Amino acid sequence: MIQIIMIKIIIILIIKTTYKKMSPPEFARDKHRVVQWNSFLARIGVELIALTYVMETITILLQPIYECLVKEDDFSLKWDHITFKWVS
Repeated sequence: MIQIIMIKIIIILIIKTTYKKMSPPEFARDKHRVVQWNSFLARIGVELIALTYVMETITILLQPIYECLVKEDDFSLKWDHITFKWVS
């Protein structure tokens, strides 16, 4: 039980500190962040993926989980990796 509470706290803190000053769309359009992202991809030798796409995907994936954590509700949806959507 304590582990679950700690995981919830960590997820909430990560999301709140990451988006403290910027919403996910603002974060993804920030020129400094885009340069950092593109440099990171080049350094690890990965094909260019738009930061806006990555942030949209992360938001779609994490937002429902975050909302359940904040409301202290149960989360019962399953991630469909083909459609990139939560399904019941």
